Amino acid sequence: MLLSVSVSLCAQDVPGIRDTIHSTALNETRDFHIVLPDDYKAGSRKRYDVLYVLDAEDDGHKITDIVHTEQGYGFLPSMIIVHILTIYWHDRDRDFTPSHIDSLPSSGGASRFLQFMQNELIPYITRKYPVSGYNTLYGHSLGGLFAWYSLLNAPDLFRSYIITDPSLWWDNGYMEQVIAKKLPNPLLNEKKLYIGSRDGEGMKDMHTDHMDTLLRRFAPGGLRWRSVHYPDETHFSLFYKTAWDGLKFTYRGYTGGFDLQPVSGTFVKGQPFRIFSYNPEMEGTVLRYTTDGSQPGITSPVMHQNITVNAPIIKIRAFAERPQYDTTIALQFTEGQPIIPLERPAEVEAGGFNYSYYEGTWDKLPDFAGLQPKLMGMAGKSFRVGYNVAKFPDANHFALLEEGYIEIKQSGYYTFSLNSDDGSRLYIGNKLIIDYDGLHARWASKTCMVSLQKGFYPLRLEYFQNQYDLFLELKYMPPGYSTLMMIPYDQQFHRIKQ
Repeated sequence: MLLSVSVSLCAQDVPGIRDTIHSTALNETRDFHIVLPDDYKAGSRKRYDVLYVLDAEDDGHKITDIVHTEQGYGFLPSMIIVHILTIYWHDRDRDFTPSHIDSLPSSGGASRFLQFMQNELIPYITRKYPVSGYNTLYGHSLGGLFAWYSLLNAPDLFRSYIITDPSLWWDNGYMEQVIAKKLPNPLLNEKKLYIGSRDGEGMKDMHTDHMDTLLRRFAPGGLRWRSVHYPDETHFSLFYKTAWDGLKFTYRGYTGGFDLQPVSGTFVKGQPFRIFSYNPEMEGTVLRYTTDGSQPGITSPVMHQNITVNAPIIKIRAFAERPQYDTTIALQFTEGQPIIPLERPAEVEAGGFNYSYYEGTWDKLPDFAGLQPKLMGMAGKSFRVGYNVAKFPDANHFALLEEGYIEIKQSGYYTFSLNSDDGSRLYIGNKLIIDYDGLHARWASKTCMVSLQKGFYPLRLEYFQNQYDLFLELKYMPPGYSTLMMIPYDQQFHRIKQ
């Protein structure tokens, strides 16, 4: 009775919406929790993959946290998570084991639990939620043993399996005989199988070394599998690495977007420019591109860390292992001429821009010509509008104007990047380069490429802040560089007299 209370309390802590169904296969009522994705809306046409998690009392929170973290990094799409609860701890021996042993009278119920999954739980989820039909099963220890059982006996039920330290020692290695017999099955083609186990003695204890041999010998060519032996892990700590890596393997090639620079601007005909990709490590993702406006295909040129182009439209497509997760980004450039520079203006010196500070409340950038500044000065090295704002009288309702000259020491293409909270604008050579006006939080930067020649250019940076967080950051990428950086202090010029 004490065990029942303990498990019940654990079940209450499992994330998601609690639900139940009565199982004819198991002759009992089974509880499970549903974690819906953040973008879920009832009645929406969007369909979601489903991740089914065994041993939810132990693994529910951990799996949910890992999924949400990986989604934040762009490794996974939105998905529904189904946490399957165990009624009593000893019922793991009943539900997850494929054969009966006398020392555990209730053991050997994997076939009935598989019927519950196949005929009752998954159809229930399919009827109630907008699912895609792509199901993944996660199992640890005896749950991993059951995942193997499901793969071999109902291969159409799940499309991918993530297994942590499976208990293949069960019943003197009973499942090893089943694997050898049933693994050479063409129905396993296009399935994905990720297995994490302990290196060394732990691998031998669980018989996962035998499993690797069987996979190499009997796995059909279309089964995409990976078995990783992690050093310096325990049976329980192994969970985190296997779940993390297994989910990435399952969605290999998926990207929620990829970072490219530059994404817009002006190019000069006959003077090629470079576009950089900052996601070359996306395993399983191939980037291909076109310069004629057409959609990139599998025969289009491959983009590695950068490409050199000279065209107004560049389309770059990330090819994932599952085509529905392909991502295409179209970059738009305008043909033009370099901005004409000036000779070094009189009465200027290096070391920061001039600034003017104005007080007021705006929801867009004001007309600075009609305003009287409250403060004026020279922005030195310590002048940063961001986490450490300059000591203005009102740090919540103000506008700021920075003006001066930027010295360009090498002719070529320059990419400027502007990020702000709230609105901002950047002018180079009296030409509007980036318009990031309006009330908004600090999100992705806006960038623009321009062709500049050696010399001096007027620079004007406008900004306003309306309550809450404030942030203003200007960076650039000169020719020959592949990353954005702050404009060097000795290339910022201000007027000595105002």
